[in-house]
Amino acid sequence: MTRIRSTLTTTTTHSNPTRLSAKARKLMDASVAVKTQSRKRNNITEFLDWAHQQHLHAKDVLPASEITLCEYAAEFGGKLAGSSVKAKLSAIKGWTIMKGYAWQGSDRLRKVLAGIERSAPPSSFRPEREPVKKSHLSMLHADLDLADTNGLDCCIAAAADLMFYSQLRAGEVLPTNSSIAQYDFKAMPRVSDLSKANNAGSKKLSLPKTKTNQMRGDKVMVPVQQGSTNPIHSLDNHIHANELAPSDPLFAYRDTKGTKRILTKTLFLRRCNAIWKHHGISHLFK
Repeated sequence: MTRIRSTLTTTTTHSNPTRLSAKARKLMDASVAVKTQSRKRNNITEFLDWAHQQHLHAKDVLPASEITLCEYAAEFGGKLAGSSVKAKLSAIKGWTIMKGYAWQGSDRLRKVLAGIERSAPPSSFRPEREPVKKSHLSMLHADLDLADTNGLDCCIAAAADLMFYSQLRAGEVLPTNSSIAQYDFKAMPRVSDLSKANNAGSKKLSLPKTKTNQMRGDKVMVPVQQGSTNPIHSLDNHIHANELAPSDPLFAYRDTKGTKRILTKTLFLRRCNAIWKHHGISHLFK
């Protein structure tokens, strides 16, 4: 039998009068983040591989009958959380609709999903993490070397204070690559995106892109605070210590050789967690 994945990802084997145009499909893809698109494609590939193992034909998979969907979902009973299985089916649903077919899932599929949720093993659920508290920031400040000569630690303190008080995700201000040349100014802030202080001493940060607003970004308040964890002081100290220009990435720092680098999410989390672990605390910024 021809491998079902190859058949369904190139052409369909039966009439499809409501297939979307390439332009419309491209716009549908653009409605979700690139990482989400990749995850959905992996879910679809997983479903097609399962269908091949079950000796199903293309006409039985696109569109998939409710019985096929129920059987596929049941494969994960007792193995995954209900939300994980729903995410897999959501990808299949989007793929089915994009191909121009009606979704066949209905009451029976919902009941199967409800059963999966009730039978999910404890290992499928993540334990709740303790939220970051001001005392955690104080630990960072006490253990970090915030002298002008340690650009990395000054940068980490500023990022931690900003994320805490402005309620930001690490991925909204810290990239995954430390190369200045590969920094994406369309997605990450630069120094000039930080406004001047208002009469109260607070500032605003313009974010080119956020998780919930991919196209227009957002502006967040950076509130002035009392004490060592004041994000305004931390940011000013970081920018001064690392000799950053307005056009530089907001969380660039100079290493021990004076070379300008980017603080990555991985490096930031590793440094923070090492300090917190020393104090018996385990946590990850989100």
